[in-house]
Amino acid sequence: MPYIIIPDEVAQDHTLSDKAKLLYGYALRLHQMRKQGCYAQNGYFCEKLNVHERQVQRYLSQLKEGGHVAILIKRDKSIKIISRKIVPKRVHKKEEE
Repeated sequence: MPYIIIPDEVAQDHTLSDKAKLLYGYALRLHQMRKQGCYAQNGYFCEKLNVHERQVQRYLSQLKEGGHVAILIKRDKSIKIISRKIVPKRVHKKEEE
């Protein structure tokens, strides 16, 4: 049975909405399945979260501004977007001795 993981650093970030945290979990799962990043389109997240595309854009902005994801965009010569990759950043805190 598939499941999502939401790291504590994301779960405890009170600047993120709950659905932004869920989106992170879905993006992380897709990233781990492909081992190269998450290439899901906004429509995938709309369906999973039962929200409109504009809300998905807001959640992605929250995650990016919070330093939880990097969003890499490839454009063609006419600057049209040809692919978008969401890469979850893993926050590693140094253990105190």
